[in-house]
Amino acid sequence: MRIKHRFVFDSHSKDIINFLKTQKVELLEINKWGNSFMIFEDSENYGQVIDFFKTHKELRRLTAPWSSHCIYTKQERDEAKWLTIRPAWDYGYPQPSESSGYRHTTYDASNYCEICRNNLVQKESFVFKKSPNWGRRNFLALYWIYDEIFVSSRAESVFKSNDVRGVAFRSVLSLSGKEIEGTKQLVVEQYIKPGLKSESIESEFVCPKCGKSKYLTKSWLLCFAEEAFENIDSDVVKTSDKFGAEHACVSKIFISQRLRRIILDNKLDTDRIFDPVQLV
Repeated sequence: MRIKHRFVFDSHSKDIINFLKTQKVELLEINKWGNSFMIFEDSENYGQVIDFFKTHKELRRLTAPWSSHCIYTKQERDEAKWLTIRPAWDYGYPQPSESSGYRHTTYDASNYCEICRNNLVQKESFVFKKSPNWGRRNFLALYWIYDEIFVSSRAESVFKSNDVRGVAFRSVLSLSGKEIEGTKQLVVEQYIKPGLKSESIESEFVCPKCGKSKYLTKSWLLCFAEEAFENIDSDVVKTSDKFGAEHACVSKIFISQRLRRIILDNKLDTDRIFDPVQLV
């Protein structure tokens, strides 16, 4: 496992840019809005680069989920008992999107907390603006909806024929209220017990209104207590622990190594990302 960080800085100083070039750090952006670069935490010059910027207040490491990430080896993925799954294809917005109207049509928002975004409970099918053109892809996510996955009819068939445990399939609707053929929501039926370990936590937000917690994690590094998975007889689970920045409060979705193998063997993996969950 290697951790890669993205840094941004506002200055267009030639001294800074030249320094990064001498360190053989590749600049990702050079434009009027600022610059950014990525560097591995275990690089020999990581400390030198960070020390250089300690006198430059404009440097900052992004805290968004995509700004830092772990890069795992195939062996690490092959040996993991549980892994995250994230579709790489973000497809449109849940409808109605105006003023986040979907929160009140797709979800029961009677106990929704406007501060931390917790306590939405799904009550109706999701509505898409138009039918997805799946092509060779088989998994998608919606913008704003970070803890639900939607699958193609091919993925649904593969899951059913391989007796994937702990999931159901729910229809997706068009704006006219008709069922969209060839697309289903993957409904995860089981939650694991709270088990997020402190070494994964970048920061914790305790809601001043409802008192519930949500977390930002370090570089996609997810360490969970092994006990959280006791008595789980599913291939797909969600976390009871909640995650997200200001505008999100979501569960993580984990899949078993068995399901990962099914996805790989059936070549369904062109549009999703697996990361190991470290059990301690």
